[in-house]
Amino acid sequence: MFFADISSFNTLSDLKTAPINPGWIMEGAPIARSLKVAGSSDHSAWTMLWDCTAGRFHWIYKVDETVHVLEGSVTIAVNGKINTLRAGDIAFFPAGCVAQWHVESYVRKLAFCQKPLPMILNVPLRAVRRLLAQFHKGVTLVQGSLAAPLPESDAQREQPNRSHVRM
Repeated sequence: MFFADISSFNTLSDLKTAPINPGWIMEGAPIARSLKVAGSSDHSAWTMLWDCTAGRFHWIYKVDETVHVLEGSVTIAVNGKINTLRAGDIAFFPAGCVAQWHVESYVRKLAFCQKPLPMILNVPLRAVRRLLAQFHKGVTLVQGSLAAPLPESDAQREQPNRSHVRM
């Protein structure tokens, strides 16, 4: 049996400085910190804690990212649409998205990040998943039919159990 290590962190003291690209900063001097709290075995996904002080900056997403704001707030502009995220809010940013972040005082988020598969692999992967789903349905159907007892015919119930012995 496989046992995973369980990690715990003092979420504020364990954060390490994670400077924002200076070319992305539009206003202020935001200080960002982060901590990777978990990662998938294939290194394609991870969860991290991130916080940032006041400032306005661009953020270019290289991976798909789902964020859950834990504390504070941030106003985000993407393609002319403006959203303010507050503690408890969740948002998704696809890889390739360019957002403008405006942190008025402080924001802390938990982020789930995943490297998207190249498009050329998405179609075969969907086909394999469909085949596996059909296989699973078939196995479930067979298991269900094997679990139910077969009905006895009237002839089988009326005949006594006879042993034939030849000498």
